[in-house]
Amino acid sequence: IDTRIEVRQGDPADEILAVEDTVDPTTILVGSRGHSRLRRLLLGSVSEELVARANGNVMLVPPA
Repeated sequence: IDTRIEVRQGDPADEILAVEDTVDPTTILVGSRGHSRLRRLLLGSVSEELVARANGNVMLVPPA
């Protein structure tokens, strides 16, 4: 599996989507936030924006 790390500064969703445009990833893996049952149904703002704007697959990982 080919992996690499890129460190960037700025709006998280914008930066993740900018990297998606340059490297064409298979999947974007993002941890979702939420602590109560109700909050687990709602996505965080970054997760929501990535799901809406990404060109490829986005996998959201719920908190433990």
